[in-house]
Amino acid sequence: MVLVLKIEIDNKTFSVPLADGIEISRPIYRAGNVNAYFVDPVQFRTYTKNNFLASTALGASVNCEYFTLNPHGQSTHIECFGHISKSAFHLHMSMPKSFYLVQLVDVVCNSKNKLILQEVETNIDGLICRYYKDEAPLNLFSGADIPSFSPAIFEKHNWEIFVTDMPSIDPENDDGKLLAHKAFWWNESQREKQYIVELAKIPSNLNEGLYLLEVQCLNIQSDASPARLIVYPVTK
Repeated sequence: MVLVLKIEIDNKTFSVPLADGIEISRPIYRAGNVNAYFVDPVQFRTYTKNNFLASTALGASVNCEYFTLNPHGQSTHIECFGHISKSAFHLHMSMPKSFYLVQLVDVVCNSKNKLILQEVETNIDGLICRYYKDEAPLNLFSGADIPSFSPAIFEKHNWEIFVTDMPSIDPENDDGKLLAHKAFWWNESQREKQYIVELAKIPSNLNEGLYLLEVQCLNIQSDASPARLIVYPVTK
């Protein structure tokens, strides 16, 4: 059975074949994960209690592990308003939608190390920005002087979700200004139902254009969660 979703945009009907989904997020491995902000590596640890070790390799009937992860520096992750809020605000208080209509665009860097955005669609929920198209995405972003976005981009647009393959929409070191984050979440009013996804891994052979974006994340009492993103091509 082939499932095809029909959506209407500006009185035009488009098809979304749900079997053609393409993942644009990073797996979390036991070693060799992406690294930003010099965070410690992901750690996996076998659960132990008294003389019980939850490892089938050691004779137990099941495997059971703890793992330690900093989503901001080690995985594709989704951030909510709580990332910069002075008061407590967490993802579980305002979870993202499951689906967004988005546009994938390629961006280039100017002489000021800022990413330049071309004309984009207006009747969309969000944007996916790809910088690393002609080379393998970096795994080690820490201290690499990665390009960032101008706050003016977010002052001009009111996207519900913004996805990038950068580790942040702001520079790694900006003395805590976070101007792009603040422009995204504080443009005229507080935006508690808008989300930023960073460290996406967008295939180079994925064409620019419209997609249906599926967002999966944890319902967690934190400002951010590891995220799994799947895009589905939107065709006439």
